[in-house]
Amino acid sequence: MAANTLEIATPPGNVNALADLSRPTLKVLLCATTVPCGKAAVKALTAAGVAAHVVSYETDVKAALAKVQLGEADAAIVYHSDGVSAGERAHGCRSRHR
Repeated sequence: MAANTLEIATPPGNVNALADLSRPTLKVLLCATTVPCGKAAVKALTAAGVAAHVVSYETDVKAALAKVQLGEADAAIVYHSDGVSAGERAHGCRSRHR
């Protein structure tokens, strides 16, 4: 079974680590907790002890990533494969926390 790694999609230079998502000045997006990406993001944040400053829960990964690309959010937790598809419009940062 193939697994997809989560990463933080952000404009270049905004975020360097999962813990940065707790900064109150950042607008962080997660996928809805009813979809796999949202469930995985909540699990990763909980395991890392990070209380992200979440301003919105999006319907899916593509919606969250689109808002980062448009500058409507500072960061979103997305799948690596989706982050790669963003090209230069969003930078991916993988958490070292497992």
